[in-house]
Formats: sequence, C-alpha cells, structure tokens
Amino acid sequence: IGDLNFPELKWPDTSTSVNLHKSFIDMFTDEFGHTQLIDLPTHKGGNILDLAFTNISDLITDVRVLGHNEACKSDHFGIDFKVGLDVSFRKMEKREVFNFSKANWRGIFSILRIMVEVHLYLEPWRAQGCDTIML
Repeated sequence: IGDLNFPELKWPDTSTSVNLHKSFIDMFTDEFGHTQLIDLPTHKGGNILDLAFTNISDLITDVRVLGHNEACKSDHFGIDFKVGLDVSFRKMEKREVFNFSKANWRGIFSILRIMVEVHLYLEPWRAQGCDTIML
C-alpha cells in the first residue's frame, strides 16, 4: 500500500512513457507476481496515485476508494479493503513460572558462600596435585 505519485502511469492498463515507472511495474507484476487492486482515482486531480499490491488476490476483498476527506483531510482519497485471514489460536500449554520474589535468598546466598569458601580452601591443594581431600 502506498502513495506512489506516478501521475504519468495509467491504471489499470499500466501504460506510461516514463522508463522508471515501467521498471517499477515490471518489478512488482512480473518479478514479484503482484496484482495492483485500485482501479478508481485516489487523487482529487483524477489520477490513481495510491496503490495496493498483493500476491494473493483471493485474500483481499471489498476494495474501495473512500470519498474525498472521508479518511482524513488530504488531496488523496483513502483506500479501504478487507483481508480474509483465518487466524486460529492454539491453546498454550501451562508452564512453570518461578516467583523469584518468594525465593529464600538468605539460604541461596548461604549455600553460595559455603561453595566459594570450599573452593578457596581446596584450590591450593588442587594446585599441588591433590585430587582427593578428606575433610
């Protein structure tokens, strides 16, 4: 969807004398396989400047160009359409969520402190090649 401001480009037959406009149309229609859906003027000057492209035409229905200033104050007319998508939601499985505000932080820090102290105690012994130490 966009305001392309190509007044020399005539819709729906896509005739134009401007090479840039022709390249644009060829890219969207031939290379991307898109169809342009707007066939009525979208500007008060009588040109189709606002375009809507799709590569799945069956999904887009009820395309219409709104009246002047119906969507907003502008020299362009709004575009309205429906997209027919069947969106189904699958039920999410329950998952376990931890409430960290209820954690026993004193206990966790106490255990971590003991682990650090044991590590600091054992490290010099390991450095000397002792793998097993009886406490």
